[in-house]
Order: sequence, then C-alpha cells, then structure tokens
Amino acid sequence: MKMKKRILVGLTSAAIAASMFAVSANAAKEGFKEIEPTAENVKMIGRTSYENGTLSIPWSAGGVEFKTTGSMVRFNLKKTDTTRIAVYVNGKLAVKGYTDSKSKNPVIDVPLEEGENTVKLVKLSECANSILKLESIEVEEGATVTPTDKQAHSIEFIGDSITCGYGVDGDTSESFNVKNENAAKTYAYLTADTFDADYSFVSVSGTGVISGYTANDSKNESNLAPTYYESLYFSWGGNNSTWDFAGYQPEAIVINLGTNDSSYTKGNAEKCKDFQDTYVQFIKTVRKNNPNSAIICSLGVMGQDLYPQVEAAVDAYKTETGETNVYAFKFNVQDTTNNGIGVDWHPSEQSHKDAAGELEAFISETLGWSASTSLETGMENTVKDDDKVFADADAGETTEDPSSSESSSEVQPDSSSQTDDSSDESSKNSSEASSSSKASSSTAAATNNAAASNPATGVVIALAGAALAGTAVVVSRKKK
Repeated sequence: MKMKKRILVGLTSAAIAASMFAVSANAAKEGFKEIEPTAENVKMIGRTSYENGTLSIPWSAGGVEFKTTGSMVRFNLKKTDTTRIAVYVNGKLAVKGYTDSKSKNPVIDVPLEEGENTVKLVKLSECANSILKLESIEVEEGATVTPTDKQAHSIEFIGDSITCGYGVDGDTSESFNVKNENAAKTYAYLTADTFDADYSFVSVSGTGVISGYTANDSKNESNLAPTYYESLYFSWGGNNSTWDFAGYQPEAIVINLGTNDSSYTKGNAEKCKDFQDTYVQFIKTVRKNNPNSAIICSLGVMGQDLYPQVEAAVDAYKTETGETNVYAFKFNVQDTTNNGIGVDWHPSEQSHKDAAGELEAFISETLGWSASTSLETGMENTVKDDDKVFADADAGETTEDPSSSESSSEVQPDSSSQTDDSSDESSKNSSEASSSSKASSSTAAATNNAAASNPATGVVIALAGAALAGTAVVVSRKKK
C-alpha cells in the first residue's frame, strides 16, 4: 500500500485552528510567562525545526538546553504518539517518563534549585516512533531564559538501533516499545557526555547502508541511512525537508552501520562488495556536507561480520581522495554472559558503557580529545518502572495510563510507526502501515529465534502506539 508523504512544515486550516486552541489551553498560569523555544532562548540539541509556533524534535537524544531562575519550569508539549523524555537540572536527572498518548497538551513540571539553573530536556525515544513537539516553556515572571554555551567539542552519531538505545531498559523476555528505549544510556550519549561535547544523533532502528534488517534474505530498501541522512528527519512516508548542514558542523562524526546489512549479505561475496562500494559513496556524502569533520567508521557491538568491508571502504576512500581524516574502528562484540542482554539481543546498559569506553579511548588517541568523568548523574541503573506519565495540566488523577498497554505483541522487522504533525493522521497511517506489513506473530517468533542464534542480525522494531484523541489525566505521576 502506497503511503502518503508526511510534511513537517505547513498547516491546513484545521491544523491552524487546532494550534490556536492549543495556545489557549497552554496559557501560562498565574505568576508565570511563556517563552518560545527558539534559538534566541534555548540551545538546540540535534536536528530540530521551529515552525508555526512549535519546535519539532525528531531524533534520539535531541532536545533543548537553557539557563533560567525561579522555583520551577514547565514544558508545554503538543499531542503526539507516545514519546519518552528526560529532564536534567544542573546535570542531575530531575524527571524521566513518557507522554500520555491521550493527552491533547501534555506538560512536564520540573522543580528548580535556588539561583541560576541549567535545564536540559532530552528525547529518549527514536524518530521512527514519534516527533516531540514543544510549544512553549513556562518560567516565573521576572526570570530570564538564555541558551547555554557551546561545549568543548562537537560530534555526530549516524547509526541504527544500537545508537538509538533500543531495548536497553528491557530484557529478552520483552518486546520492544518506546518505554524500554533510552538514548541517554547509549555508547553515543555517554561518549558525548564524557568529552563535554555537543552532539547530534541521526539513527533509526533497523537501518542499513544497502539493506535494512531483513528476515527473509530479501534486500530491504525501505530504511537506508544514505537516503535520509541529508533530511531533517526520518519518515516512513518518504523524504522530507532537507537539513541545513551549515547550522551544525561537528568536529567528529561516528558512523556505526552494517549490523542490519549483515542480515542480508550473510557472507555472500557479491553482496558484501555492494555494501563496501555503497559505503564508500556514503562517506563521500558525509564528507560533502561536513568538509572538516573527522569521520570514524565503526562496527562490531552486535557482530563484526561486515567490519572487513567497512575497513576496506575506508581504505578505498582514502586512496581515491588522498584524505587522511577518515578512520576505521572496530568495537568488541557485546559480552552477553557478564553484561546481560537487552530486548531482542540488543546491548544492555553495561555493554553500552563498555562500548563507550572503547570509543572514548580511540577518540582520545586518534583526535587528541581529553576525556573526563561524566558531567551528568542520575540516569545510571534507572528502570522504566520509575517513569512518570506526562499528561495535561490540572486533569486530575487516574489509575493507569491507557498507552501503557501498547507494548507490542507483534514484532515487525520494518517499523510502521509514523512521524506526523497530526495525531489523527498518525493514527490512520500507523494502521495503514500495520496492514501493509508482512510481519505476523509467527514471523515475529521466527525473527526472535534468528536473533537468539545470531545477535548481529537481531534487530527488530515494534509498532508504536498511535496517538488517540481525548482528554488527559495527570500532570506527572508514577506508573503503577
């Protein structure tokens, strides 16, 4: 079934009316004022887009950071599919949770410390499942809101489910869903934190260079990094606005792709050569858009099958271009015996820490960056059961969030989750994608069995819950 192309910008008259209603619904409470989440007020983290009074935050670990004063800050969000979010205050985790999918305008209330505070909102779940919509930030009257300064370094991570933090807050007894994905526990996030680096994630579960994850030996071209790398965000509906690379030129770029391709290549010489040649072209695309960045081409956490081709691609590119600022780096395969395993054989929290340590050592040696201890605290060893539910303000208490039952019983190789401006449209399109998917319960079982026998190919994605219309239940409460 052909899926309609989603467009991030532009609103229909109905959407305009809806946004006008949202503004009145989110009118600042007494003694507080609303601040627009623009570059003049906040530092953008990752690829973002401010259109029609709303900041769209698509990618894993994307968000905003700013300095302010007062007793509390409120984030006013727009209705979206379930999204997992964390907020840090002065480097300490203040709250972690997910949006109530039935809420029209979820809010996150966060208490502040005395004096000036650094506040950071981070999207923990990935672009393929939802786009976080931030309409405004409320602070006390008289408080100022200013962007934080640039960090000592800057880095971009291009990857798949490993980089997204797929299933890191779950185990092999679970199916993937938004609530066990956590970008802030990934090797990528930890590496950026250690180097005091600004960062950007461009990562989608199941993605590849020539083939996304496939369970039937057929090439899966529905989810390829080279096709969306130059876009603002990833959408199952097709390409979208082109990303303006001038706004963020990282010192270093880490590519971690090939795990899903190996489910297709499987040692076949012709397919492996196709991967290698296409990888060279992808390096050229990355270089064209980032002329001065060090490029690190990595692979290995969930299997090293295609690492020889990654290394050969780097050598071929350097020979052809005469460049030296491109490197190959091999991660160790995750230690599942001692570290445990996440959902669908994905890396556990400890395996991500191990991988971060390996990458940090390589960057320090190769680029001369000085690593330090983590600048953030509070996320380590947290569990999803401690998550809050972010819902509409002043809506009262309820016993359970309806979205908590969305845990996927049918695991699909190709995620059908939508990223759309309209939640009703998103719900409709999620349904369309589900009906067009070839996955079934038996396919899911076979996929999980394949993952168990070969962790390198165990990359599977669940259908995200579609957003529903309705009123909300609580501002923030602990899941029961």
